Amino acid sequence: KVYISGDDTTAGNLEAKLLAGTGLSATTQNDGANETRTLAIDTATTPQLNEASQWTKAQNFDATTLTDAATIVWDTQSNQVTMVTLGGNRTMSAPTNPVDGGVYVLGVYQDGTGGRTLSWNGAFKFPAGTAPALTTTANAKDFFSFISDGTNLYLFGQSLDVK
Repeated sequence: KVYISGDDTTAGNLEAKLLAGTGLSATTQNDGANETRTLAIDTATTPQLNEASQWTKAQNFDATTLTDAATIVWDTQSNQVTMVTLGGNRTMSAPTNPVDGGVYVLGVYQDGTGGRTLSWNGAFKFPAGTAPALTTTANAKDFFSFISDGTNLYLFGQSLDVK
């Protein structure tokens, strides 16, 4: 609940304000004398963060693009699904802000020249401890799926040379 109060003497002053949207209701206490407006959110139609929710429509987020640099920085908090186009041989730094149980997807694209390589920070874990080799053809696209323990990202899926 959100409580909003105002020191006024006009009856209905807060009554006419601060209520817009769906799933909201409001009550006013002390109308015309230091009013308090209580807003309530209908939890039957509004998802709660501390409960399991069933969605009736697909939920997704926009893919982002990482900045190409000698060392590529991946903030997983704002880039859960992201791509980077390599303009040279690069290194992936340790991902920042991974969440235990978080699933992250990285698309690695070759530029028009191709032949680019990618070295991985030790926070990236691979089957048998061996990082995958990128497709080096010009404009090639490789995709990697990771799951996190909150510190490391573990590769559990890859699609190389996707056309």
